[in-house]
Order: sequence, then structure tokens, then C-alpha cells
Amino acid sequence: SSEPAHFALYNLRLNDAQLRFDDQPVKRLHVIDALNLALPFISNLPAQVEVKVEPRLAFALNGTAFDRGAQATPYTGTRSADLKLAFTQLDLAPYLGYLPASLPVRVTKGSVSADLDITFAMPPGAAPSVAMKGRLGANGLTFTDAAGAPLLDWQSLQLGLRDVQPLARKLAFDTLRIEGLRLQATRDAAGRINLLQLAAAPVEAKAITAPFSLLAGGGGGDDLSVVEFKPGTAQIVAIAVGAIDKVAKALAERPALKMTVPAAADPSAEGAAFQSAALDARLVAKQRRDALRAGAPAHRRARQPLPSHSASTSARAC
Repeated sequence: SSEPAHFALYNLRLNDAQLRFDDQPVKRLHVIDALNLALPFISNLPAQVEVKVEPRLAFALNGTAFDRGAQATPYTGTRSADLKLAFTQLDLAPYLGYLPASLPVRVTKGSVSADLDITFAMPPGAAPSVAMKGRLGANGLTFTDAAGAPLLDWQSLQLGLRDVQPLARKLAFDTLRIEGLRLQATRDAAGRINLLQLAAAPVEAKAITAPFSLLAGGGGGDDLSVVEFKPGTAQIVAIAVGAIDKVAKALAERPALKMTVPAAADPSAEGAAFQSAALDARLVAKQRRDALRAGAPAHRRARQPLPSHSASTSARAC
């Protein structure tokens, strides 16, 4: 039979369990204790699929208490669930070792809190949805630069979520409150200011990922990544001469910036141009033969104007 096996389970409980994870590469021991799970009822019997399942999960993660309650109907047509997530002052110190060492900004200490209502839905034939509302908090966060010099810290940050739907790329907040905000700048022995270096980091990244856009002015302007050539030739079209001059000037002003510029061409446009050039050559040869047969003087055997053939092509610098 294609029908799933039917079941009904009652009063499932897990009391005072403990999990330990010894992460030796980062020298951290993570402990989940006081783990309690209660599942009063769950069933996929046709007469009971509309009954809400109300599990509860409570535990302490590295000393921070978590309490989660939920209501779900996993076997109905909507397959939806409402989750309550709450925790207070989760210390970030045990997790900072997992941040990439290449980050230009480091978090050195702080704690986070949450009191959220989360709704999930995954109806058949429709896109899944996740919606969140509630409060997020971050207290005592401290940021430094890669060298350890202080950058930013605050005493308390509270963010109110009115309607946040990450899968739908929708963010709606109602409040943002920051207390004790402090921004610091440090100048090293070479005169470099760390805040300015951080501001320059996106420009350096753009020099790698989109160099011609950067040379055009960073915030906009002409796109210098495409330079047009006359089809079938190495001659740059007149409109592109200014772009080449602009790139040359920008590179002269940035001697440390090195570039390799590969090129690409449109085979169809180039093919048409080569055919046109071959036709021109045949016509010129015929004009010369006709002039010789007519006994025209040598100084009058110059090429006569030929019908123009239009085509377009471009070379793209990547």
C-alpha cells in the first residue's frame, strides 16, 4: 500500500539529559545540560491530524538557559508550526574561535538575547515561509581591528522585529535603541588610521573583483570594462578612445595596481567583417585588372571607393 503507516504517540519525555562536545582544534568544551524534552502527543491518524502538537524543549547551553515552546500541525495540508524561542545573555566567548581569522574586524566579547515568535509553513505545491517577530538584544559587545586596536563598543543594543521573512527577503523593524555607543580610532607609528584602512578595504576588494568600475570612479560613471573595436581589425572605435585614455591615466596614478586584461570577440560579427574585407579585396583586384586592360596610367589605378559594409563587434576586458 502507498499509504504511510499510521501512528499515535503519547507522553514522550526526556528528563535531565546532558551532551558534551569537546572541540579540540579550538580548545573548547561545549556542554548542554538540564536537557528536558516533552512531547505530549503526536499522531498522523486521519482523525487527529488537526490536533496541535505542543512540544517543549528546555536546556542550558554553556550555562545559558534556553526555553522553547511550540505548536505544530505537521501532518495537515499547511504543515505549519509556531515556535517560541527565548534566551537571555548568551555569552559569545565560547564561539568566537569559530570566526574566520581573515576578518578585518574581530568581536572580542559580548552577549546576545532573544525573545522571538517564529512561524513556519510548508504547504504542498507552494514555497515554504518563515516569519519572525519579537526582540533581539546585544549587550557589552566589543570590536577591534585585526591588530587588536579598539574600534567599537556599546553597552546595550535592542532591536525590535515587526515582520522579518528571510526567505522572502523582507525586513521590517519597529525599534532600534543603542546605549553607550563608543567609536574609537587608532593611529599607528606609520601614521595609518585603522578606521580609514577599514573604509579602504572595500575599495581594495573592488580593485580585484571589478577593477574597471573602480577606475571609472568607484561610485558610478562609465563602465570601462568594454572597449569597442572595428570588426575584423585592431582599430579602436572613436568612442572608446576616451575610455582607454581614462584607464591609462588611472593606472598611472596607481602605480601599485597591476592588471592583466584578457579579451573576447563576437565570432559572428568578426566573421561578417572578414567576409566584407575579402569582398573588398576582390573588388579592388578587379578594378586594377579592368584599369590595366583599359590601358589606364599607373597613377590613375588607385582604388575606387567601395560600397560600405556595416558591422559591429567588441572586445570585453574582464
